Amino acid sequence: MYFHKFAQKGSAFIKEVATELGYPDDLSRAVRVTKAVLHALRDRISPAESVQLIAQLPLYIKALYVDGWRITDRHTKVRNLADFLALVDRRGAGATDRDFYNEVDIRHAVTAVFNVLKRHVSEGEIEDIRQGMPRQLVDLF
Repeated sequence: MYFHKFAQKGSAFIKEVATELGYPDDLSRAVRVTKAVLHALRDRISPAESVQLIAQLPLYIKALYVDGWRITDRHTKVRNLADFLALVDRRGAGATDRDFYNEVDIRHAVTAVFNVLKRHVSEGEIEDIRQGMPRQLVDLF
């Protein structure tokens, strides 16, 4: 089996997030932040769109994305950027207390994860996700 290749791809994704965050050696932080942002995104987009997105992610990142997911849950209404940032903060559920000190930190984290997603997911899929987002959030993506 080629599990080590799957692990390498997921690890590379997390290292990219850590670098984007400005903490290239803090992979644990990058995992926590990535999970919080992906869960907020997952809560915002439709299950069908989620399935299309995760099909393009490395295996380990897929596992982060689906951790605790109930596909039948309704997606969360997000009217603006502040709503999404609050959702990321909630999805961090305490594990990110040391990662997010204020809204600026959350916004930076969202931008970091979105930048890495754009490098790993097709342009068409990114555009599909952007189409259903509030304008302020589209600007981050």
